[in-house]
Amino acid sequence: MLSSLAESFIQKVCGRYLKNFTTNNVSVSITGSITLTNIELCFDDCEDFQLPYKPMRGFIGTLKADLPLVPGSKFDVYGSDILIVSMRNDQSFDDEAIVHRAVQMWIGLLYTGLQ
Repeated sequence: MLSSLAESFIQKVCGRYLKNFTTNNVSVSITGSITLTNIELCFDDCEDFQLPYKPMRGFIGTLKADLPLVPGSKFDVYGSDILIVSMRNDQSFDDEAIVHRAVQMWIGLLYTGLQ
């Protein structure tokens, strides 16, 4: 039951960046730790970020988040076996503009994902 709740929340927040994500990829422990395994990333919507590199393929072997049981406690995330294949984008970009655009997109995604 906890895995299905975690899976639906993850799908809502960042499902557009995950391929074939199911409850088989999620495990939730009673201690508040969530582990995602064998995730393939989807980069179809990443062109909006206007990055100097174009991500082509991505895989995450394990991504573990230790969620705090007490509000305000630290939040730890661990990743392993992560592979991202990218190619250089031919367009030239201003570093400050890239960071600003990425932050704006991320805020927008979080806002729409949590509604």
